[in-house]
Amino acid sequence: MITSYHVHSAHSDGTNSILEIVTAAAEQGIHEIGISDHLVYPVAHRPVPWSMSPDELDTYFEELSEARQLVGNKTQVRFGLECDYEPKTAEHLSRVLNSYPLDYVIGSVHFLEDFPIDESPEHWDKLDEVQRNQIVRRYWRRLQELAESRLFDIVGHLDLYKKFGWRPSIDLTEEISQALDAIAKAGLVVEINTSGLRKPAREIYPSMQIIEMCRMRNIRMVITSDSHETATLTYGHELAREMLKNFGYESTVVFSNRKAMVLPSV
Repeated sequence: MITSYHVHSAHSDGTNSILEIVTAAAEQGIHEIGISDHLVYPVAHRPVPWSMSPDELDTYFEELSEARQLVGNKTQVRFGLECDYEPKTAEHLSRVLNSYPLDYVIGSVHFLEDFPIDESPEHWDKLDEVQRNQIVRRYWRRLQELAESRLFDIVGHLDLYKKFGWRPSIDLTEEISQALDAIAKAGLVVEINTSGLRKPAREIYPSMQIIEMCRMRNIRMVITSDSHETATLTYGHELAREMLKNFGYESTVVFSNRKAMVLPSV
């Protein structure tokens, strides 16, 4: 089965409409397409121009429902969101997520307070090596908190901080292990996100070392492309599939009504 769950439409920072995406998915032979536009509840002083406004949610789900009806049984349309975990707004986010007919929610960390993890390399260039390492250490602690919140179903692009090609120079085994332990305990799925291949990182999120650590904990995986246009709905999926097989993964998952169901093969 071919699935693509991490997909952004023009409601957030994608190029195409929801209908254009699901139509393209049907034409490309994708069995399940999930739209997961950004919904970020920021702290008051931090605007997020690439996120949907909460006021758009009703329209967003109406368009998802219409697209599902129009495409019929050519492809299954799943209703998703990608939401940032922010401790100050987590309680409010929980109420919102419980108010809509979601099939899954991707939890991500794009900000640590005022620091944007993946906005531009200039933010990282302003930091020295020690400061960069501190940011990454805090990032993994935030991912642990994300998992412990039990708000999400999928954890997005685990090592997003490498997007611009920079890697930490300290041993983060303890922090990564604690985050993955929390992910495993919460029963969350980790995405193999191929979009890193299109970025300066030139590497899938997460790294092979982290995939191996996930496998040791029996953390389930799903292949995604973090697509922002119809041309990349399954970008790099074959490579990711072979990678998972090499690590001993024999299954993946599909989502419905906030529940993950195991498929018999990757």
